[in-house]
Amino acid sequence: MRKRRRILYQICGIFLGISCMLSACHEKEETFTSVAAAEADAGDKKNEAESKAAEEKPDKAKADPGGEEKEGSIWVYVCGEVASPGVYELQEGDRITHAIEAAGGLTEAAGQVYLNQAAHLTDGQRIYVPSREEEQTLKEEGSPSDMADAGMGKDTGIINLNTATKAELLSLSGIGESRAEAIIAYRETNGGFRKIEDLKKVDGIKEGIFQKIREQITVE
Repeated sequence: MRKRRRILYQICGIFLGISCMLSACHEKEETFTSVAAAEADAGDKKNEAESKAAEEKPDKAKADPGGEEKEGSIWVYVCGEVASPGVYELQEGDRITHAIEAAGGLTEAAGQVYLNQAAHLTDGQRIYVPSREEEQTLKEEGSPSDMADAGMGKDTGIINLNTATKAELLSLSGIGESRAEAIIAYRETNGGFRKIEDLKKVDGIKEGIFQKIREQITVE
């Protein structure tokens, strides 16, 4: 009797051990499956984030104005009645209106009659936006063709000392009202400038000022 009971206990122990082993394996399998699923989900989210970041990443050449000069780019100087006068980098084929937009747009005092905003830009061009008062002066002193000959609105952006108006002379660096008037008085007295170096003969214009504007002026 005792022997049969001992055998029964042993059989029960064996079944209990097998049951525990099967339960542990099942829990381990579930844990492994959960970890694998979590890792796969994390990987999918990482790939999705990297893909989205790549799509939203801007073109460095366009976003970094301080980088290397882009192929086909040009530089122009915008001054006069614009919100932010200065030198701007644009693209070949752009027009004066694009340069004005880059400079923050026109001021309330800007004139919009004589400057041809549809004209194409050239590298190194100076765009001077006159005020309404200056436009009136230009209208009284000459026709639009006279103004073009003087350099305003012309693709070269060069000012002719022999034909420039006071307003145009004022757009040159270091030239104020008194010096602009002195330039006009000199050409009227001497029959015009024969070479740009003659500008240094005008009262108040020294070598330093001449060197700053020599690339922006002509006598032809």
